[in-house]
Amino acid sequence: SPSHYLAADLAEDLEAVRTAAGLERFHLVGHSLGGMVAQHYVLNHPDRVSRLVLASTTSHSGVRASAYGSALARLSAKGFDKAMEDPDPGRA
Repeated sequence: SPSHYLAADLAEDLEAVRTAAGLERFHLVGHSLGGMVAQHYVLNHPDRVSRLVLASTTSHSGVRASAYGSALARLSAKGFDKAMEDPDPGRA
């Protein structure tokens, strides 16, 4: 169903486009959600990608992406050493 169409599904759509275009190997650039799709694609079809460029993306969405974003913001605000001193890594 459309509500269950995932980045992995988009990656397989990309494989269908590659096949239809007759490309053996190609450079792949993924931005934002496209970066998530590109990561799925290259993990499943590493022999098809000659170069991978990821821009403004993450490897996860939802709760995991929010936690990752919070951790990066905390590291940015406090610096690595200060951020690691806090026993509660979930605290901003």
